[in-house]
Amino acid sequence: MNINLIRYLQTTVTPFDRMKKFSGKKIRIGWLGVFPPYQNGAAAGTYYFVRELLKREDIEVGLIPINNKIEKRLFRKGVFCRPDDSELDAVIFWCTGHEFKRYSHVTDSNHEPLKIAWQTIHLDPKHRSVESQLDDINKADLKIFMTRWAYDICGDERGGKAYVPFGVDTSYFSPKEDKFKNAENETFKVIFNSRIHYYKGIIPFLDTIPLVLKECPDIVFRLHSPLDKFSPHLKEIMNAMKTARKRYPNNFFFDISWQQYSEIRQVYNNADVLVFPSNNEGFGIPIIEAMSCGIPCIVSDAPPMNEIVDHSVGFCLKQTEDYNGLLFPSPNAIAEKIILLRKDRGLYKKMSIKARKHAKKNYDLRKIVDDIVNIVKKGTRARLMNKQDNLKTYLR
Repeated sequence: MNINLIRYLQTTVTPFDRMKKFSGKKIRIGWLGVFPPYQNGAAAGTYYFVRELLKREDIEVGLIPINNKIEKRLFRKGVFCRPDDSELDAVIFWCTGHEFKRYSHVTDSNHEPLKIAWQTIHLDPKHRSVESQLDDINKADLKIFMTRWAYDICGDERGGKAYVPFGVDTSYFSPKEDKFKNAENETFKVIFNSRIHYYKGIIPFLDTIPLVLKECPDIVFRLHSPLDKFSPHLKEIMNAMKTARKRYPNNFFFDISWQQYSEIRQVYNNADVLVFPSNNEGFGIPIIEAMSCGIPCIVSDAPPMNEIVDHSVGFCLKQTEDYNGLLFPSPNAIAEKIILLRKDRGLYKKMSIKARKHAKKNYDLRKIVDDIVNIVKKGTRARLMNKQDNLKTYLR
């Protein structure tokens, strides 16, 4: 069989795939969003959250991939359906933004599943209405925001709103057992783990390298990021990466291939510090992954990074350096914190331990799944009691 046809069948939902139906009277939750093989944060979020949902015995999960693209082998237990499936009790629209209108139309007037938009916001909608994506999800019955910052600035004119952050499997993303054993004699490693896009702060990260090596020539920098072909200034980024690799062959390494989910934990367990100087983020999953592995984080002092990282688990640096119209932490400021953590092993150990505790307390995936499922159950009960009732009452 043609290899392209095989790949198509492995990653595309066909009418044949939708023959499997829900089996019982459990709560039926549809998950609508991008799935792997898409290579971005939204697909990563889907991977972790849906796989945890599929372990639950009290619900059934309907998979609704945007554009019908999904790595089927990763989600064998789910039922493929549409957002207007008459058996669904609720549909979670995961980070759909502009796609919400396209997929939220329901054709069956006798049954309309609860529409829940679980959304990120990158920038203040007062200044960047296109980025806010709020106009697109206003018709949702319920809006869930992943950061308190987004929750606070967004109204709830229709339906209700709630705050539920994203989570990480803290039992899987955990520090290696011998993390602090012989740490003084081991190479100190700094990583950048995200996507290769200009707004992520790759150039400031690269500009940090010579400043650090001037004082600590033994530190190693690693960049693990898949290439984003839609990034502006992509040629500048690639040239800067190649130049850094040529100048510092023993101190800088980069891998632009897509990291398999099974390999990401090892990336963190081979690192000491995460540098995440992004200009803006909707959430920043690598931050909580790193903290769960006991890794202090150096991030921008901007929402939501400065909400996730506090002074006990890392550093939030002011965005003072202009790169092509975008502000980032200065390479000097980043270098100063890297050197501090390298030299002050007591401070490093304290931050590492607190980062792990911080992730377990605030971003444990199983607790987040419980919170979302409970919200869905409350909402569906509200619908049964009174279809016209406002959901705000049931979220208190």
